[in-house]
Amino acid sequence: QTIEENFGFEIDYYALIDFAGFKEFIDYVGGVDILVDCALEDYRLIAGRNPDNPNNYALYELTPGLHHMNGDDALWYVRSRITTSDFDRNRRQQVLLRAIWAQFQRTNNWSKLSELWDVFHSTVTTDMTLNDLLELLPIAISLDYNLIESHFIGAGEVEPFTTDSGAAVLRLLPSRAEAVIDAFLTPPTLNRLYQEHPRIEVVNQSGHDQMDLIAADRLTWEGFIPHTTEPAQPQVMSETIIYDFTGVTKGSSLAVLQRVLNIPLSNVVYIPDPDRDVDYRVVLGANYDSCTYSPWEGIVQVN
Repeated sequence: QTIEENFGFEIDYYALIDFAGFKEFIDYVGGVDILVDCALEDYRLIAGRNPDNPNNYALYELTPGLHHMNGDDALWYVRSRITTSDFDRNRRQQVLLRAIWAQFQRTNNWSKLSELWDVFHSTVTTDMTLNDLLELLPIAISLDYNLIESHFIGAGEVEPFTTDSGAAVLRLLPSRAEAVIDAFLTPPTLNRLYQEHPRIEVVNQSGHDQMDLIAADRLTWEGFIPHTTEPAQPQVMSETIIYDFTGVTKGSSLAVLQRVLNIPLSNVVYIPDPDRDVDYRVVLGANYDSCTYSPWEGIVQVN
């Protein structure tokens, strides 16, 4: 109802899972691998302690990099907002959904769908039946990760609003709704990136492990298909540089690369090469910040 009233399109199915069922489900499928791009700090229950006692919580920090998470880790990751916001929490929830799908692909948990239904359907509130899930199974199995799009409602699309009952909520701005809906309804295959198919190489010379994996994953969210390579020289570079070998000055993917990775034009080096193996090489330097999202932009934090 909320989606239909705000955006005008009907949701075919829904599923709600409680916290206990969520943790058990993640553990049941073997946990998930998540590339954390932004450091996250929040309080977390000390293992084995009573959750009703506030003194049983300690400050916990998750650093950028690849993390394998069990159910308890994943629940903390998608619920935390003390140092971010509801907007960023929504983004991380979509990161987790992708990670669950990837885990199913790696371990072929699709073959256990009926078994999973028997184990977990009591913890899930949904209008779907097992037959509905089985009918959708071929779509889930054949999905192309690079054609999965994620859309977020950001701070620029809403305004504070107080309801008649006094509740403080966020209301979608009518002037921004059309752009949000158009972005969601535009098929990924019409995106220029898929027509251009740029070959992108990401090299980590930042001095920090796994930054190349994070940058490559971030580019994947934008529809690129990058690959990572080891640096020819292992020394740390101070600046992040994009090497453009295309020789194309208009209509290229360069502007998207700059925006996504937050790299200024002054850090772009043009080396046209008709015999190139890649179109762009991104060399990550010590100044590379993997946290390219701005979860607090335009928002006043209230703890």
